[in-house]
Amino acid sequence: MSVDICQKGSGTEELIIDCDDLPPLIEQGILQVGKARAQVGYRMYRRQPKFHMILFTNSGEGRLTCTQGEICLQTDSMVFIPAGLENEFIVSQAPWHFSWLMLTPEAHWKSIHRTTAWHQPTRYTNLVDHAVEGIYQTAKHVDDRKLLRLIAKQLTHICDLSLQTEHAIPAAQLRLQRLFDYVDQRLEQNWNLERMAEQVHYSVPHLVRQCRQWLQISPNKKLIQLRMGRACSLLTTTNTPISQIALAVGYDEPANFSAAFKLHTGLTPSSYRSRHHQSLPN
Repeated sequence: MSVDICQKGSGTEELIIDCDDLPPLIEQGILQVGKARAQVGYRMYRRQPKFHMILFTNSGEGRLTCTQGEICLQTDSMVFIPAGLENEFIVSQAPWHFSWLMLTPEAHWKSIHRTTAWHQPTRYTNLVDHAVEGIYQTAKHVDDRKLLRLIAKQLTHICDLSLQTEHAIPAAQLRLQRLFDYVDQRLEQNWNLERMAEQVHYSVPHLVRQCRQWLQISPNKKLIQLRMGRACSLLTTTNTPISQIALAVGYDEPANFSAAFKLHTGLTPSSYRSRHHQSLPN
């Protein structure tokens, strides 16, 4: 599939399967499937793709930039990018393990009328990952079209479920997803438990309980994850001074930012940037 900018980053592993010679997948309108473990420096940019894309995040964290702004792609989430929507993917927490499907706007998928990206939690990330591996192994070693057709139908069913209304995702989980998407777009602001709870009309104890139940993490730790993920991205993909990065992710004092960053990554911001200097633009 055409791509305008492709930067893999050192150590990135990819498995890409173009389906031109796999009729069982083409019959389902599936043009390409793949999966990757992307490292720092990974960047994929498409100005005007001619296909729909559904991307499932298994672990780590990526970041999608499109006309809607930045969308944080967290573990056990999916994002749909419609044909024609300019988009860019980068890694914010490496390794970012994800799988994807590229779909023709025709055939089975012609009824999709979305024009904006759509992001939500999902339960299907591991199923998609295994299905992609199954397609690769079957096409390479077995050459069994009946088996390929079964896997293709499984993927089509998963995509259909993923593109349906949000009723399949618990309301509380969606509420938290929207909260942290909102926070992620405003990391420079002063966030605390009280403000986050107010944003979703919860009491502080209820927010803590909901986060532990659905995210297996406290609200404050989730906030730190978002801030450190953004900081890693800025350190490795820009030349922005560390003092400005500190402000951009919500730390008024660079020393406090450096201490939090080292606690999270094991490295100081300058050491982290130096280690990944190959990812910086010329």
